[in-house]
Amino acid sequence: MSPSQVHSHPHSHGHSNLNAFTLQDQLYATKSTALSRNNSYSAALSSPQSTSTDEVLERDTFKLVLLSTSGLFLIYHLPLLVFSIVTVMYLLTWFVYSTYGYRRLTLTTLPLDPLRIVKLNRILFFTNIPTNISLVPVGLALAKYRLWTMRGSKGLIMNIPYNKKRPGKTLDVYVPEHAKVDQGSSEDDRPLLPVVVFIYGGSWCSGSKTIYTLIGAQFRALGYVTVIPDYTTFPGGLVKDMQDDIQMALQWTGRNCRAYGGNPDRIFLMGHSAGAHLSALTIVHNSVKKALKEASTAQSTVLSAFMAKRHHPSVADDYDNQADHEMDDEDDTSLPRIHGMILCSGVYEIGAHLEHEKIRGVEEVSVMSRVMGESPLTFGINSPTTMVQEILRDSSFLQQKARGHLPTKILIVHGAEDKTVPSISSVRLHKALQSLHLDSGSIRLKVFPAMAHQAPVVGMMPSLKGPGPFCQTLLDEYAAFIS
Repeated sequence: MSPSQVHSHPHSHGHSNLNAFTLQDQLYATKSTALSRNNSYSAALSSPQSTSTDEVLERDTFKLVLLSTSGLFLIYHLPLLVFSIVTVMYLLTWFVYSTYGYRRLTLTTLPLDPLRIVKLNRILFFTNIPTNISLVPVGLALAKYRLWTMRGSKGLIMNIPYNKKRPGKTLDVYVPEHAKVDQGSSEDDRPLLPVVVFIYGGSWCSGSKTIYTLIGAQFRALGYVTVIPDYTTFPGGLVKDMQDDIQMALQWTGRNCRAYGGNPDRIFLMGHSAGAHLSALTIVHNSVKKALKEASTAQSTVLSAFMAKRHHPSVADDYDNQADHEMDDEDDTSLPRIHGMILCSGVYEIGAHLEHEKIRGVEEVSVMSRVMGESPLTFGINSPTTMVQEILRDSSFLQQKARGHLPTKILIVHGAEDKTVPSISSVRLHKALQSLHLDSGSIRLKVFPAMAHQAPVVGMMPSLKGPGPFCQTLLDEYAAFIS
């Protein structure tokens, strides 16, 4: 062995030991690092933030599974769901047609047009049903007032007969507390109060004085004697039967209101929707008849010929046979003087409103056309706006006479958001009445923004939820007009 070999061996052994120590250090460091990371991971897992992350992950996973399951369920059952919805829509439409439709439903007459089905259901679900639901608090307030507040009170006299031709038709009278009832004593100097006769609406086929109890309650609180009659509705009668009832209710009011503290010289006629149409029609027809009676034939050419056509045998025979004789055997000029008239959301042009009904898809279930005689001529005769326009076409003498028999002042109210009867109906009547050159300020039109069809009347009713957004505004408007 050479010296170099002898000297190199210890050196090699030392170097080997050094490498071993270095390797052990590296292994230890690596192990320590891994252990440290493992501890950090364990700590992270045990931290609240990690728990929250896991919960979110689990929740998201659950949602994903749920949505996937729901999606698969809907996709699988979608045809059945669509079929069920369409079936319900058709069944509802057929039910409405069977109740109000003008023709007898058979397999060949069932309405099948999808657009008509959609239009009718849209009215049912987006207008009629929500409106009825919103009226529940008003209905509860009505029941409370009629059954509790006024129970046994002399301020509400119910079911007074007024109609000798139809004894079943009665009216209710609302008497203010401070009214001069039964004419009082000779020393009673309390003034007689204004009288409001309210004619409710209901598409000429429904309605009841009981439903409008709160109208009587509000006017009673304002200090007005209020009369609300029931009247004939379709299919029990046609438009002239309805006019006949309103005329007799006004005659009864003129004869009897003083006994309840009312002033017969300050009678106000108020109507809503179909009731506004009937109120305006009754007054305009009465004015025309009185004017024709006072004028000679030579002085009246247009109106006398126009009114005579309603008796022509070619004009809606059923219409004439059922109704004409009932109006003709009464004195048409016997209405009391109507001091003022309030018309709310009314139909004043039958032909124009029929076109609006066609756009809405309800003309086949609306009774309006049947009630008005189903001919363009009877549509015109039963349209207040058209009748006023006919007055304007006649002689100035007859215009003056007819104008003299109209109410002293007229307030026309409509909602700008009325989809049932567009406000243009009131605008046109207002324009026609203005053309008669009534006294300045005697004819007023008020179109309220954001107000729908029922609001001019329902909006003034009290509710268990408290007064509505239009309540005080309407009460102030009507009180200012009447007082």
